[in-house]
Amino acid sequence: EKKQKSFDRSVADWNQKVVDFAAELDASLNECRTYSSEVFTLRSQYEESQAHYASFKRQNKTLQDEIK
Repeated sequence: EKKQKSFDRSVADWNQKVVDFAAELDASLNECRTYSSEVFTLRSQYEESQAHYASFKRQNKTLQDEIK
């Protein structure tokens, strides 16, 4: 009887750990998706800013050539 209660308590503890780890995994996956989306957004903004920079650089070069 005592062994059974001890075993049941141990099983319940491990089941609770599984539930806790599953919740932690879900939270981590959601956080990962959020960061992944943010990285995609930032990468797109960076590429767009690089394109604008290149365009401004060309315009600047053209204007400098006109001044000469």
